[in-house]
Amino acid sequence: MTASLVRYRASSAPDERLRFSTHEPLLQEMVVVRFVDNFLCYLGELLALIFGTRPETLRSSEQERIDFVLQYDSMDELRAALAEKRVERLASWE
Repeated sequence: MTASLVRYRASSAPDERLRFSTHEPLLQEMVVVRFVDNFLCYLGELLALIFGTRPETLRSSEQERIDFVLQYDSMDELRAALAEKRVERLASWE
């Protein structure tokens, strides 16, 4: 356990547990994590919008399986699926 957590648990005074400074490092971390997560969601939505409005940005030398292509009834559905697939691939950390 971290030193601040040990101090928190050892503190018997309820006032110490309610002080902002006791939780400030955790709150700062939560704010940063939330900011990064929101930014990544924004980038994913922006890429999806770009791929949806400018399908030519999806061009690549990659190949798709025929069963993937044939499961869609129209070109628009296929483009949307390809855009979603590309965004998911770009957004993953793998």
